[in-house]
Amino acid sequence: MEMPLGDPNSNYANTMKLLDKIMTYAFICEMVLKIITLGFACGEGAYLKNGWNDMDFVIVMVSIFDLLPFDADIGFIKVIRLLRVLRPLRMISKNPGMKIAVESIIKSIPHIGHLLLISFMFLGLFSIIGVTFFKGLFYYCDMSNVATDQQHKIHTMWECMDYGGEWIDSQANFDNFVNGLTTFFTVMTTEGWVTVLW
Repeated sequence: MEMPLGDPNSNYANTMKLLDKIMTYAFICEMVLKIITLGFACGEGAYLKNGWNDMDFVIVMVSIFDLLPFDADIGFIKVIRLLRVLRPLRMISKNPGMKIAVESIIKSIPHIGHLLLISFMFLGLFSIIGVTFFKGLFYYCDMSNVATDQQHKIHTMWECMDYGGEWIDSQANFDNFVNGLTTFFTVMTTEGWVTVLW
């Protein structure tokens, strides 16, 4: 809810700072009560023996660091303050359904490597086919520096140069295997694929 481009001295910004402090103090109280109840690190059910409590501990420590009364523009301090975005992760430890979902995602990470390998194999196959059919065909004539209306007549590199244009290769092309992989990855992620389409 914070607006970084807003007035830092406005009522809204001051209210957000106050709410931030209240939430931080509530998190600190919760952590202290858990440590008193469970013990800090020693014993079987100690506070730091649970991974979710470890995450809570790190978030609270970052929040405490953020309460310190200095305003320095040191990169390290800015990075520490950025770790406040971890606060919503505290909700995961309170919700059993979300906890199961996150744990299953973490357990599936090794299998994602196999999926990436299979995807790379298919991209490689299609890249080889793309190089076979489209090598050298993605060049175009750049007439931006030339005042002419003859662009519709230009089909080859020599015609382009005759009219004073520049024969340029498209950024996304199939001139070699690596460029083909990059082009297919661009199309697969649907980011910038319209250029390849045209």
